[in-house]
Parts: sequence; C-alpha cells; structure tokens
Amino acid sequence: MINLLPQAEKKQLRREYWLRLAIVVLAIVFMLEMFPLLLFVPTYYALFTSTRDLADSITERKALTPTDDAELERSLASVKREIGLLAFTSGVQDVPPSVLIEEIVLQKPQGIELTAFAYQKGESATLQVSGVALTQEDLLAFRRNIQANQRVLEFKYGSSFITQKANIPFSAAISFK
Repeated sequence: MINLLPQAEKKQLRREYWLRLAIVVLAIVFMLEMFPLLLFVPTYYALFTSTRDLADSITERKALTPTDDAELERSLASVKREIGLLAFTSGVQDVPPSVLIEEIVLQKPQGIELTAFAYQKGESATLQVSGVALTQEDLLAFRRNIQANQRVLEFKYGSSFITQKANIPFSAAISFK
C-alpha cells in the first residue's frame, strides 16, 4: 500500500515510523533503567542506616574507653582491689555455716536423727547440734566421724545421755579451727 503513495508522503511516513520506533526504544530503555533503581533504593537505604548505626555504636564505645593510660591503670587497680575483697581464703571464718552443717550431716551414722542446729561465730566457729540416737554406739561412731574431720577443733557431748541405752536425746558442741 505504501507504494501507491507519492514520494513526499512516503518519506514523511518513514520519518514518523522511525520516530515512533525511537520513542518506543527510549521508553523501553527508560523502563529498564528504572527497574534496577527501584530495586536498589531500598537496599541502599538499609545499608545506609546500618552503617550509621554502627558508626554511632563505635563513637559510643570510644567515649566509654579510657583515653589516658593513668586512668586505665587506676581503674584496673580498683577492680583488682575489689576482686581481692571477694577472694576465698582457707580459714573456717570464710566457710559458710551451710557447708559446716552439710559436713556434719554427711558424717552422721544411720542411727542418729539430727533435730536442731545452732551456729555461733566468734574466735572459732561453733556449731551446736541436737538430736536423737538409737544407741550409745551410734553416738560414739558419730563422735569418731566428726573428730576425723580436719576442720574440727573440739567435740563435746552434753552429759544427759550417759545413763540411757536406747532413743537417747543428745546435744553436742562442735568447735571448728
């Protein structure tokens, strides 16, 4: 059909065709450029905010770290002093009463029931124990077991149990080193 048109109109029609084709190509190129832009903007924003947060975190940490060596040494010395106060020493004064009571309970024979404990802290720690023993042999075994402990300084029974043979109520004072 184009062959039936005069030459001037053919030229104008071809120019319009190429112009339309160029506009379509430019529109496609523009869309291809916009697609990655739409994908990368949120990623850029996320990276920007995380970088800013990390930079803020670094500046906060720099503010908290001592800048002067003398200040650092003073801080370290005070921490060492505080740790020294919390350090464990080997004396009985540093042993909590629960540990001493646990040692006593673990060393009692089967025939002894302990009913009461009283702890007194002085020059040496003293633990008073009350209970009931089935026989005198159980009381003697209890005394031997307790005196075998290296922390025990002295073990004394009250005198009320000597005349009884069974179900003997007793009280004992145990002094620790």
